[in-house]
Amino acid sequence: MRAVPPEALVLAGIGSVQFGAAFADKLFAQAGPAGVVFLRLLLSAVVLLAIARPSVRGRSRADTAAVVAFGLILGAMNWSFYEALNRLPLGVAVTIEFTGPLVVAIAGSRRVLDLVWVALAGGGVVLLASRGSHEGVHPLGVVLALAAATCWALYILLSKRVGRTFARLD
Repeated sequence: MRAVPPEALVLAGIGSVQFGAAFADKLFAQAGPAGVVFLRLLLSAVVLLAIARPSVRGRSRADTAAVVAFGLILGAMNWSFYEALNRLPLGVAVTIEFTGPLVVAIAGSRRVLDLVWVALAGGGVVLLASRGSHEGVHPLGVVLALAAATCWALYILLSKRVGRTFARLD
């Protein structure tokens, strides 16, 4: 069977994140942002454990610490983003959160063309943030979205370490 093209996986991941955020927003009244994050991470853990059944034996302390940090950052990223969503419109929260990967892209850039693409993406973030009404933009929501952006950047950086250490779905 032919492997799924990475572009398709990226698009599926983006769609999953956006659909999940839009759906989660509707559950805040029943469970609150922290409750929704807990349910989302619990469901994800159950599905991944059923699919991957990773072995925990034979792992070094450093490997275990990296995985625990990875999980904590993932949880903090989702919690701060959902708390931001509870205080900001979806588009504003996503735009601010996108600054995390943008900073990672800038820091990891080695070519001028990379910087051109990052500048275009950054310009898009600025345009989205500056256009329209700022009604419903809560300062704590902005801080929480920036925290989510920071966690997303850390998630990207740590995923490299965890991905090298653990094979496939482990």
